[in-house]
Amino acid sequence: MAAVAAHKGLQGAGFSVSVRMKPALEDGSGADFETEVALAPSYSRRERCILFNSARACEVHHLLRGPIRFREALQDAPSTRSTAAIRS
Repeated sequence: MAAVAAHKGLQGAGFSVSVRMKPALEDGSGADFETEVALAPSYSRRERCILFNSARACEVHHLLRGPIRFREALQDAPSTRSTAAIRS
């Protein structure tokens, strides 16, 4: 939001955003995110819409709306031989 505010020439200190995450299901899978945007009363209706929409269109929202996959790998333990021993 700060970048959008600066780009549009709006005051940057007149807003705050809080995000809460709650597990969606009792087994802990999935999550619900609640975002609350507080804007200073000095913003016009148009400015409020611009800032609110910028909060809704952030990169994190895009990431979390798409499929998310995790790939886990355990690396082999590093060799205990020194590089000098390998060169011999």
